[in-house]
Amino acid sequence: MKLLSEIEVNGFRSIRDCSITGLGNFTTFAGLNNSGKSNFLRALNAFFNNQTDEGINLKVNDDYFRPDMRKKKAKQIKVSVKFSLPNQFHFRSELSCKESARR
Repeated sequence: MKLLSEIEVNGFRSIRDCSITGLGNFTTFAGLNNSGKSNFLRALNAFFNNQTDEGINLKVNDDYFRPDMRKKKAKQIKVSVKFSLPNQFHFRSELSCKESARR
């Protein structure tokens, strides 16, 4: 079942700016060594659980992408996920959102 349709990660560890769109039913990430696959999955874990690894919370100072330390710029990590939920899918009441926000 397809639940995620788009993922965007900005400023997280080795990922300056990356988005994956057109997601279908998939089970793997494939790519060269050191291309950011694990950090992409860590960013997703931070989105859903506020943890980069099991038992390790997201820390902006440690997990922020640092292209040039000389620039004084506010540290910002952005992870956004676009959902493609089936009509029969329902959030638990404490997680439910307004109908307009689900679209």
